[in-house]
Amino acid sequence: MNNKVKILIIDDDKGICDGLRDHLELEGYLVTTAYTSRNGIEHLKGAFFNIVLLDKRLPDSDGMIVLESIKEISPDTEVILLTAYASTGSIIKAMDKDVFSYLSKPFKISELITTIKKACEKQYMLFENRKLFQKIVEGKKDWENTFDSISDLISIYDKDFTLTKCNSAFINKINAKYENIIGKKCNEIFCDRNNPCPTCIFERCKETLKSEIEDRDFMGGIYTFSCFPRLDEEGEFIGVVHVARDITEHKQAEEVIKQNAKILRKALNGIINALTITVEARDPYTAGHQQRVTKLALLMAKEMGFSEERIEGLRMAGIIHDIGKISIPSEILSKPGKISETEFSLIKIHPQVGFDILKGIEFPWPVAQIVCQHHERVNGSGYPSGLSGDEILLEAKILCVADVVEAISTHRPYRPSLGIDKAIEIISESRGILYDSEVVDTCLKIIKEEEFKFE
Repeated sequence: MNNKVKILIIDDDKGICDGLRDHLELEGYLVTTAYTSRNGIEHLKGAFFNIVLLDKRLPDSDGMIVLESIKEISPDTEVILLTAYASTGSIIKAMDKDVFSYLSKPFKISELITTIKKACEKQYMLFENRKLFQKIVEGKKDWENTFDSISDLISIYDKDFTLTKCNSAFINKINAKYENIIGKKCNEIFCDRNNPCPTCIFERCKETLKSEIEDRDFMGGIYTFSCFPRLDEEGEFIGVVHVARDITEHKQAEEVIKQNAKILRKALNGIINALTITVEARDPYTAGHQQRVTKLALLMAKEMGFSEERIEGLRMAGIIHDIGKISIPSEILSKPGKISETEFSLIKIHPQVGFDILKGIEFPWPVAQIVCQHHERVNGSGYPSGLSGDEILLEAKILCVADVVEAISTHRPYRPSLGIDKAIEIISESRGILYDSEVVDTCLKIIKEEEFKFE
């Protein structure tokens, strides 16, 4: 199978990229290299690759963004992530983005080869079954000679779903003699019932005249069932070919990974909550500020059609967006009167401090960037970097408006609450100037139509 497998390596480290290519070509794989994400995407648009080895950190794009593009262009391509930072975030992100596996740098070539072989086995399962079906129905003699040597459970049925042929693996699995099983209905074999199952894969295959696939329990294990329609020369249905493959170990390993991911996500939430409490312990006047801002921001994101995963990233950033205030003296944070220019200059650096604190944590989302940008303004008048327009992440634009509304609507050490109506007035006046127009419109809709109020 190796001489048929095409691998694309996307890694900005030319030495690693070329070294991997040399090793994999010796194993018989066809290898293409790309040193930037843009070049890698161009290769994918021009040809199909079975496997992509993707560096987590690329100079021109984040590896997770590239992963999304790969899956959009070629859903059947399996991606193996290469990262020097096998953190909680990497694991969760890998699971969420349907990456096949990830390897921590440095890794052994033997480990990589094993992972590639497993990815190929998964990818080719349905492909091989289809190829098998085609050869069977074409009646090729060379295939007849090797039919019984195939480890998958293969069975062939007529239009009434009566078994007409099967291989040795099938017979051995159900522990029956060939002459005793031939002539039985599919429901007797797979469902242990006299009448056809209404959700039977055979029935679906007959109805759609297309290949059907499902995972289900069978004979004490978990199997992938693939069912292919058999058609005569006029295109009339004459039966099905059924292939079953044991995936019990794969499913068990998958479940372990899912459970570990849940544990790690819970730990990540605990870390974030601890950071939140740390900030608010130093600034009692804004206790709960981050949670209130986050509540409004999430409602806005949902209204704007954000995916659940993207909303989760915004939630993480929202509840720690003022983590940088840990660097500001508490007497400034709680000062009852007007602050000086010098004091305000200290306050203005808190988004950058927040970024510096968070940038070393490999979140599955751009949390550090969102935190750093939540005081930027679309006309470039914000801080700390004076970003404008599309330079600012949409999540940061949402957090910015939610932060302004919350600050105006609630009590502060230097003034009483100005009320929600004043907040509406201010963001409306600065719509498209300081604040993103779509974000402002969404916020106003939530406040007015849903009668939103801060608790």
